[in-house]
Amino acid sequence: MVCKFWRWLVAHVWRLIPEPRAVTAVMLVAWGVVIGVGTLVLLDPPRSISGEVGSVLSLVWGIVLTVGGALGALGCAIRFWWLERAGAFLTIAGLLIYLSTIVHLHVVEEGNRLVQAFTVFGFMLLFLTRLLRIWGLHADPRPRR
Repeated sequence: MVCKFWRWLVAHVWRLIPEPRAVTAVMLVAWGVVIGVGTLVLLDPPRSISGEVGSVLSLVWGIVLTVGGALGALGCAIRFWWLERAGAFLTIAGLLIYLSTIVHLHVVEEGNRLVQAFTVFGFMLLFLTRLLRIWGLHADPRPRR
């Protein structure tokens, strides 16, 4: 009985996700990760980063990521691409703050931060790709079912 309920619930939630469902689901998870990262930066910023850029820029960085993720998730969920575009711009800006600080630390400190830098860069490319796909669209042109 419980197993049937969970299958029904998953199927029902899946049907609520706008088409193309797989892309929308992946993007919603990615936007959720950005919200989580921004929230973590606001609650307890990484010492190596906040020590380098200061508490004010760390606060701005956390706000930019959290607001960007929230706008992106909302725009993706309701298919208003102008809203998701705003979220993508903010998210890319927040990731650029992080990436530039990582590269700076790689140059001035001992150790290798290139893996961290390339991981952030790859994540940034996901949002750049999404931005390019929805560029010029106000809202989803497909009719709702």
